[in-house]
Amino acid sequence: MPEVYAWPPVELVGHEHTIDRPVNRSEGISGRPYFSQSKRSRRLVTAQVSGIGTDMAGAGYVEQLKRFLDGKPPFVRMTPLPHVYRRALNGLNLQRGLHVLNWSASGAALAWSDDGEELQWSDGKKITAEAGEDNWPFLDCVDLPPSRPVAYPGELVRSGDAGARVIRLARSDSEGRARIYLDTPLSGGSVLIGAGESIVFEILDYPRAVQPVSGNYTYGFDLKEVFAEEHADGFVEVNPWN
Repeated sequence: MPEVYAWPPVELVGHEHTIDRPVNRSEGISGRPYFSQSKRSRRLVTAQVSGIGTDMAGAGYVEQLKRFLDGKPPFVRMTPLPHVYRRALNGLNLQRGLHVLNWSASGAALAWSDDGEELQWSDGKKITAEAGEDNWPFLDCVDLPPSRPVAYPGELVRSGDAGARVIRLARSDSEGRARIYLDTPLSGGSVLIGAGESIVFEILDYPRAVQPVSGNYTYGFDLKEVFAEEHADGFVEVNPWN
């Protein structure tokens, strides 16, 4: 059962988040091409990590991660940054749905209850939506920040345990209402726009970096998604940074 280490709290100065979808191409007698997916799709991430960072601890975290992974599968869990330009999301933090808060004590999950009823903690502003469909499925959302872009292509929207991707830029009106088009249908109710995904990656090669006499420097990580079902007993989660 391989261990999966939490991604350390390092500062990113460059980031790529894309998908690898291998395709086979063949031709029939007529010369007509046929396409088929040859392998499972996987997310790919390139992470440029600051060797210094705001706390001047970047290189230390990177090198300690290498020590933890010595002799083990190089698996880490991270939440990749969205595809959206970071400044485009200014003013939207905690304004596009409720984020569930998970509690732990000494590394173990901690549950809350009140008179036998399970309690769930969350942060953010509740956004409610009604589902519909014309040429594509959509959610009609209310209570969003008014008169601005509120959802960007590629962002993940969650409703309960289900998720779908935004397919076109959505802008709210003066009353904070917006229609958000999706690649797959979602049910209405309470929704979260711009949800993060916690994904396990394999580090393809351990980076090295030379610290200059002055100025910043970076470690370049290339990572490829791995799945728990590819390992008979799943994963063991390890978080030494918390």
